[in-house]
Formats: sequence, structure tokens, C-alpha cells
Amino acid sequence: MLATSGTNGSTISRPGPVRVVLAKVLDGPAGRSRAAVLTLCVAGTAASAGLTALLGVHQLIGAFLFGLAWPRSRRPGGEPDSAVATLAQLLLPVFFLGFGLSLDLSRLPFDASSATLFGAVLAVATLSKVVGAGLAGLTSGLERTDALVLGVLMNTRGLTELVVLGIGHEAGLLDTHLFAVLVLVTLVTTAMTGPGLWLIRRRRPG
Repeated sequence: MLATSGTNGSTISRPGPVRVVLAKVLDGPAGRSRAAVLTLCVAGTAASAGLTALLGVHQLIGAFLFGLAWPRSRRPGGEPDSAVATLAQLLLPVFFLGFGLSLDLSRLPFDASSATLFGAVLAVATLSKVVGAGLAGLTSGLERTDALVLGVLMNTRGLTELVVLGIGHEAGLLDTHLFAVLVLVTLVTTAMTGPGLWLIRRRRPG
């Protein structure tokens, strides 16, 4: 996206060149072919990811930028959605395999220092999400129970957190020890979501 200033000083957003080209292609004959749209989606994502990798930036950033450039009029519910979702389900185990190979929990010393670090990170991660999101929900007009549900759901980190941690570890920003601790925190906070929601439902009046 490119931003220019209007005559009244306001900021006007204009589509970038990639989105303009994609919009023209999708509005043409190719846009009426499911196979062509799917091919464009996958090939564009791969090309963008490969370009950022060549520039020394993680390939995930390139894929994310291509997603941002995809014309909004063709999402969600566009032609590639179901096929890409199926492709993601097929490739997701490959990601977890590669991620598991990069994680060596045997290097994490299970001593008092590691336990203290894990407990501190887990407490901060949980309280910041549950309390922060819950307070935001309350100030937005939600009831206490609904605000608490929002906080518990926000505490779920899941796949996104694992991807971010993997990028940080690959880039050398996280050492093996901290990487393992943060992965364990991610798994624990994600696993807490189901029981947390169950407890909230049990305590809900009526």
C-alpha cells in the first residue's frame, strides 16, 4: 500500500503495484478459472517467499506480504480458499516435523533455574493476555464472563506463536534454552484454553 496526502491534509491510501496487477488479472478471463486463480495464489506466495529469502528476510514475511497484496474483493470466500486450506492441511505435518527437528528438549536442564524461568514466563504470558484482553472487553461493554472468555481465548498461542519462535530461533535471536522454554509455554497456554473455557461455562449462572 502507498499513502499520499490529500489537499485537506488527510492521508489517502492507494493500492500498490502488486495489488493493481493482481486485481487486473483476477478481473480478466483468468479470474473466472478456479485453476488459474489457485495457481496464481500458490505461485505468487512461493515467489514472494523466495524473494524475501534471497534478500535475507525469512520467507514467511514474503508469503505474508503477498497475502496483504491480494485484492480484498477476492477474499474471504474467494476461489482459492478451500483448495489452499486443503493444501495447508497436507503441508502442516511437514512444518511440525521440521519444527520438531529444530527443538531439542534434552538440552533444557530441568533444574530450579529453568523451572523458575518457565514459571515466570508462563505467569507473565497468561496474566498479560487474560487480564489485558479481559479489561479491554470490560471497557468495551462486555459482561464479566464474556470478558473472561475473551481473555482465555486470547491466551491461546498455537501455531502462530510456534512460527514466530521458529523464526526467532533460526535468526539467532533466541538461544536453545530460551527457545525450549518459550515453546513449552506456548504448548501449555494453548492446552489451558479448553479446560479454562469449561470452568467458565460451569461457573456461568443459569
